[in-house]
Amino acid sequence: MRPADPAPEGRSPAVEDLLLAAADGTALAATRHPAAGAPRAFVVVNSGTGIRRRFYGRFAARLAARGLEVLTWDYRGVGGSRPGSLRGHPARMRDWGRLDMPAALRWARQEAEGLPVAVVGHSAGGHLAGLVPAAEQPDALVLVAAQDGYWGHWPPELRLRMRLLWWAMPRLAAAFGHLPGWLGVGEDLPRGVAAEWSAWARSPGYLFDDPALDLAGYTAFHRPLLALSFADDRAYAPRAAVEALLARFPGTAAEHRHLDPAAAGLPPVGHFGFFKPAAEPLWDGVADWILDRARPGSLQAWGAPESAGFNPGAEPPQSS
Repeated sequence: MRPADPAPEGRSPAVEDLLLAAADGTALAATRHPAAGAPRAFVVVNSGTGIRRRFYGRFAARLAARGLEVLTWDYRGVGGSRPGSLRGHPARMRDWGRLDMPAALRWARQEAEGLPVAVVGHSAGGHLAGLVPAAEQPDALVLVAAQDGYWGHWPPELRLRMRLLWWAMPRLAAAFGHLPGWLGVGEDLPRGVAAEWSAWARSPGYLFDDPALDLAGYTAFHRPLLALSFADDRAYAPRAAVEALLARFPGTAAEHRHLDPAAAGLPPVGHFGFFKPAAEPLWDGVADWILDRARPGSLQAWGAPESAGFNPGAEPPQSS
């Protein structure tokens, strides 16, 4: 299902659109959301697959009001980083992690001038984060509905549907020259992104089975990590898929919060709802966690704190 943009975004006059440059020269559209007052830390928001950066505008505005400078941005081939036509566009999903994410982090490091830099990664924006080289990783990482995409991690009743999806995706992308968003993947996706994504999802180790990828960034990550998953997100990021991804970050005592929105008195969250206005009561918990735990330049293993500062519907912290 395509996520609807929160509307209106509520941009303040100080919000600034800009272009980032990836290592291969690709221009990436981005938006800077200035902190209210002197910034206390910087946050880079990595989008989910096929989701424009404007979808995260209200969330970014709330973090900015808490003293966090926020950068939202679009992957190559998506949103403001998309050319007029995607036919023949060379992007692969790995490029989002190994070329585009480092560009956003380099911008944040330069602007932060020594302040902590955290990443909030939604879905693919979280599970690709380990493709960033170890030397360029953030000081803290928040994963929101980020998962290992192998279909075998889905509940038994959904596995056939997932297998059919991953079988059909590259074929449809080849037929259209790109993967149309109206098929349920958000924005249109470059053909290479769809082909690589589906190939990973058919392999038991997901992207970790790809011998061409440098995966050192996952094992080298020794900094604070918070993962949020949701009991009503069985179709996109079921708990088993989230836990499988967290196992790929063995160097940190990841704090996993599996939230039940109904028990917390919230409307359904699912895969996209955390960034919609109805889930705003949860946003301050993320801001608190980042402000409390981001440590610039720290490479020490981190243990779960006594209090996570993130209460609505949460289970106790778990090491994954």
